Amino acid sequence: MAKLGLRVTLDSDQVGYLAGSNGEPLLPQYMKELDSALVPVIHGGACQLSEGPVVMELIFYILENLS
Repeated sequence: MAKLGLRVTLDSDQVGYLAGSNGEPLLPQYMKELDSALVPVIHGGACQLSEGPVVMELIFYILENLS
């Protein structure tokens, strides 16, 4: 079982995310796929900020590798 972390920051000064596992960033091929899926969602959320910055950290557990 592997643990994957995703931290999303929505602020007027900074909008973005970090993703990785065991203190290391994800490999470039995974980051490219994540960028195409997450960037539109993150920027859409940033446009709706009204009460200050938001920082979310999500932890996922990979239970099975199907490849």
